[in-house]
Amino acid sequence: MKGLIKKAFVIVVASTMLYACTDDYFEFDNISTTEWAPELALPLINSSLTLEDIIVGSDSNGIIKEDPSTGILEVVYDGRVFSTQGAAVVTLPTQSFQERFNIPAPLPTSGGTRQESFNTTLNFDNGGTDVEIDSLLLKAGQLVLTIENEFEHNVVITAKFPTFKNKAGQVLELDYDIPPFTGGQASTRSVIQDLNEYTLDMSNGGTAVNEIPLEIEMTFNLIAGNSSTPTDELIFNGEIRNMDFKEFNGYIGNTSLDLDQDTIFVKIFENFIDAQFFLSNPLLDITVLNSFGLPANLNFNQLFAVNPDESPTEKLIDLPATARPIVLNYPIGRGQEDTLVRLDTNTSNIDDVISFLLQEIVYNATADFNPNNDKSIRNFVSDTSKIGLDVFLRIPFSGYASGFTIQDTIDFEFENSDQLEEGLIRVNVDNGFPLGGDLQILFLDENYKTLEVLFVDDQGNPEPRTVIEAAPVDGIGNVINSVSTITDGTFTKERLENLKDSKFAIVRAVMESGGASNQEIVSFRKGYKLDLSVGLKAKILIE
Repeated sequence: MKGLIKKAFVIVVASTMLYACTDDYFEFDNISTTEWAPELALPLINSSLTLEDIIVGSDSNGIIKEDPSTGILEVVYDGRVFSTQGAAVVTLPTQSFQERFNIPAPLPTSGGTRQESFNTTLNFDNGGTDVEIDSLLLKAGQLVLTIENEFEHNVVITAKFPTFKNKAGQVLELDYDIPPFTGGQASTRSVIQDLNEYTLDMSNGGTAVNEIPLEIEMTFNLIAGNSSTPTDELIFNGEIRNMDFKEFNGYIGNTSLDLDQDTIFVKIFENFIDAQFFLSNPLLDITVLNSFGLPANLNFNQLFAVNPDESPTEKLIDLPATARPIVLNYPIGRGQEDTLVRLDTNTSNIDDVISFLLQEIVYNATADFNPNNDKSIRNFVSDTSKIGLDVFLRIPFSGYASGFTIQDTIDFEFENSDQLEEGLIRVNVDNGFPLGGDLQILFLDENYKTLEVLFVDDQGNPEPRTVIEAAPVDGIGNVINSVSTITDGTFTKERLENLKDSKFAIVRAVMESGGASNQEIVSFRKGYKLDLSVGLKAKILIE
């Protein structure tokens, strides 16, 4: 018992110091009660709460902001998802080709030189798709050209790709010096050319697509005494492989791209058990960020709100008729164009969605490229081209609400309750919000069984008290001044002993805005706060 008295003395001193800096929140000397001696005054809660503390709490997903046009505070939830990049939309399969060259008439056996040439056009194989290539700027790729010589003469060859140019504008030329065929296998030479930073023009001056010109110039250094036959050949085996583009110009066809599913977690309502809400202007802004330079539509496969406490648990979010599908703005060349779709109370059911007390917004979408299959509109795709979705849920704190319950569970322990005779709990509130309500606190054991409640009626039955009174507002819903309330609850020795096994406390408040019954609009602005203090004054039992 001496230990408890010593502890009580320390608490009294600490409480006195706290009392001096909390604007008389613990004015127990002014309470008309029977004299207790000895006594201790124990502060249980002392807090100054902003809108973020009360409404958002530990919600790290929402951001409280001030609307610059109205000055009204709002909570903003943001979700963002991007598609894979442009290379996933346009694939460039490996290109393989073979060309053969022969000389029908026998070459002279007297020696000397012979000049020959031929030109051909290779067709880019698009793998059965509608892809049309005007030009590519590559960031990776190799051209492999192997030449086999069946002539019994030395051949010097220049293979020119006149529309393949490096970043300096130089045409790609491959040079070969191939020994004569001496029997057995043909003489072979091979060159591997890195195509990084090469531009491959396949448009034939704007008159064609998917065409690769190839020009071959040959010098035969004839060996005296060696002959030739009409079946002697130069065989050109080529491959363009591992292509990865930096820029694509052409037409990618009518194709689609699925965006990943994303979820926005809306925690503002997660502790709200029930409510009737009206918010004057909630908004859901959907911004599509597009850096594909081509026509595209976007369709939502899923766009719905989730509240696991409701039945059914999902509510579809309606899009305006003009946004089904969303016709996307697109850049010409590199760049990005954004398309905004705003869902408000006039264009969607966003007010019903908010009243649903949503806890999640789930969405995914598909981009449909070249929906009209118009090949006259040429496409631009870069290695960084993406479709992105920015989804902003904007909940302004302007409107009215009634009959909704806020609940939170906190850790709570009350030691040495069996050494206390009786007690009085005082709840002191100074409220600068246009929001008030009844309060009850339930004390639970480790199995969440209710052991005791804070406020009871004369028969000992739970009875919530009006602890928080809404601050008065002017004609446009702005707070005029804060309002203070003091509420006391008494605890007998038996009720205090009920707290000894408590491990948790549930704080439950049934709230409504001032004038909600008349549908009066109130607003929350920067600087509003609620000061709350709870203290226990108890008589120590001395045996």
